[in-house]
Amino acid sequence: MPTKERYQRHKDYYVNNSHESYKRRRLEDPEKLKLYERARERYKNNPSLWKKYQATYLSNPENLKKAKAREQVHKALRKKEISKKPCSQIAFNCSGKIEAHHHNYDIPLEVIWLCKNHHENLHHPINPKPHGTSADDK
Repeated sequence: MPTKERYQRHKDYYVNNSHESYKRRRLEDPEKLKLYERARERYKNNPSLWKKYQATYLSNPENLKKAKAREQVHKALRKKEISKKPCSQIAFNCSGKIEAHHHNYDIPLEVIWLCKNHHENLHHPINPKPHGTSADDK
């Protein structure tokens, strides 16, 4: 199913369950918010520009490998070859959307399952701390 049709069919879901963590970070930095809004308007008013961006993104071999790995996970989930598991951060009581995380894109079906918050923190830690240090160490 083409992306545009899929979006139209599930528009309510996408509108109501947008990436809250990205929104939060944009709101924390007014400059990022301005840049985001400007880019969003540009792509909204010129769809061919968005297609050009996607083509540029996928022309990078590393990005193409990531996109193919994600698609293989989605296909395997649809075919029920694999199934989502609870968040692997078992010390926490997680809730919400579960996502696949690849440590190695060369092995596309070898993923760990994380909740949206843990996955976001893994890729974009807010206050990364070196291992073996605490907040009290200075």
